[in-house]
Parts: sequence; structure tokens; C-alpha cells
Amino acid sequence: MATIEQIKSLMRSHFENDNEKFKTIALQIAAHEAKLGHTSSAKDIRDIVQNPKHSTKSKIVKLNNRNEMLEEKICDF
Repeated sequence: MATIEQIKSLMRSHFENDNEKFKTIALQIAAHEAKLGHTSSAKDIRDIVQNPKHSTKSKIVKLNNRNEMLEEKICDF
């Protein structure tokens, strides 16, 4: 099982959009699982990291935090 530090690092790298760091940490978790004899779990993690079925690279759309049309309507009141 992943340590709390690994989980926190995974979360940080996810929210910082640092895909390489995320993959590195995931592979470290896989190595740890393999060392514990959990070869099936280790293989599953490696497979997910190395062969992602659903790439989100082209699907993520960053939106502007401000909705100018909404702000204009609110200011009209």
C-alpha cells in the first residue's frame, strides 16, 4: 500500500499538472508493491502508467475563472 507521503505527492503533482512527477511516483508505488510480493497490483499500476487507455491531454479545457457576461448582468441590477 502507498505511504501517506506518496499519496500526498501524487495529489500535489496532480493539482500542479505535473504529469511526469505523477508517473514517477506511481511507478515508485508499483515498485514498492512488487517488493512486498504484490506482483499483480504492481503490474496493474505499471500498465496503467505506461499504457493509459484514456489520455486526458486533449480533453482538458482550462476555463477562465471569471464569467464576464455574468458579471455584466449582476452589475446591471
